[in-house]
Amino acid sequence: MPYTDLRSRTTVSSWSGETCQIAANDDGGEADVYVKGESSITINHFGGDVIMNVISEMLRRLGAVLILPGGTVIVDRDDDRCHLPSYMRDEWSVVVAPSGAEITRAIRAS
Repeated sequence: MPYTDLRSRTTVSSWSGETCQIAANDDGGEADVYVKGESSITINHFGGDVIMNVISEMLRRLGAVLILPGGTVIVDRDDDRCHLPSYMRDEWSVVVAPSGAEITRAIRAS
């Protein structure tokens, strides 16, 4: 799915300070998003192909990583590994997942 199509396929609702809910208009997926300061975003209760592509796009645009419970780190590009702290590179599982579908596979495998 082209990234430019994501805006038309999602709705942001329930915006309250640092919290919002993103809902997919066509596959029933949704996510609760919590923003804390400039360096922390928590995403809970997420699912659906469109939402996973939104998460992928967020990682790409922000140059961010996704840290799963248990210590798996998901990066958008292999080049992003070098920006991780050494303990993450050396001790945690790092997975390159540049699309929503690949993020879903990495989550299921972790």
